[in-house]
Amino acid sequence: MAKAFPNTGVTVIDSSADLPAASAALEGVLMFQKDTNELKICDGSSWIVTSLAGSWYTYTPTLYQGATVVSKTVDSARYTRMGKTGIVQVRMTVTGSGTANSGLQVSLPTDLVPASRGSFYPQGIATVYDSSAALLAMAAVDVVTYGLAIFFSTSGTFDNSMGNSGTTFSAALANNDRIGFTVTYECT
Repeated sequence: MAKAFPNTGVTVIDSSADLPAASAALEGVLMFQKDTNELKICDGSSWIVTSLAGSWYTYTPTLYQGATVVSKTVDSARYTRMGKTGIVQVRMTVTGSGTANSGLQVSLPTDLVPASRGSFYPQGIATVYDSSAALLAMAAVDVVTYGLAIFFSTSGTFDNSMGNSGTTFSAALANNDRIGFTVTYECT
């Protein structure tokens, strides 16, 4: 059931069943969906979820070192979206082990799909703490359209993925290592 609020441009709906199909005729229309607490705007072909200030959502990221999925405890993994801008913040503690000299990557929330663009444009920052060496390494974070955050050494060659040999952190991830990052990027 939909209820319009005159002079506001916002219609309140109970659930996605009440959401009309996106179309060019609805471009710019705002809908507030009560069951998910989401404000949506039609871009002419789809409904885009916009976050109200302070609306954060949680997700469970996957941590990779090369092709190895690394076991970890997620201390915090949250995201928000404002129009086509997504913000992701993650903190995790490694409980397994990775593969030395292999790049670090973390999955992004599935509903914050990165927009297509060139690569090697840092959009965030990360820290990698090697607990056995008491080493804190900094990395620039980029996102790729297949939904991963990739960490790049802040020094070294152009394509120097954090975790590869020659970067400030190239060891295998191990128990009690910690990773944290924040990244802001354009979403589809």
